[in-house]
Amino acid sequence: MDELTNELGVKLDSLASSLEPFFASQNGRGWLRLCELLDAATTDPEILGSEPARNFLAVVRELARDAITATTEEQAFAPLIAVIESGRASAKADASHEGRRLTRDYAERLFMAKPGEWDTIGDAAMKLAPDVILESRKHSRPLSAGNAQKTLSEWFSELIQRNPDARAKLSEKSRAAIDRARARNR
Repeated sequence: MDELTNELGVKLDSLASSLEPFFASQNGRGWLRLCELLDAATTDPEILGSEPARNFLAVVRELARDAITATTEEQAFAPLIAVIESGRASAKADASHEGRRLTRDYAERLFMAKPGEWDTIGDAAMKLAPDVILESRKHSRPLSAGNAQKTLSEWFSELIQRNPDARAKLSEKSRAAIDRARARNR
């Protein structure tokens, strides 16, 4: 016997008393036959020769395993729908993060492009906020006027920690204040 049929047999033996009426019904016999056909498909040379077909068959067999006792289409497809919805949510999150990353890259380029030095990180955030807000509206998750300066200050603080050239864009007074604050926090 094939793997799916064997697995089905084990499940049926352990649940025989409660499921016997189900598998004696037309729906139960239909599920059994479907599992037999899916098992047979795993040895079909045409399917074996096609990677997309093989992969799809694997998904369908897994879905059949999960849905063997389903009495409605909704129950049978529920596990697959959950996976699809999870993938959609992940794709939306990726797009959202991409928009914010593009905005951050733009803000960091503006910070670095200023000739001379910034008095403070807060000064840079305040002066660059209007331009960065406009740019952010081109992407997902735009900055709002209410959170832009705070977000930019956080981004610029992280930038100067990881990039010595960015740190050099701050005034000597600002660099000294940052060093004192770091020394106090150690």
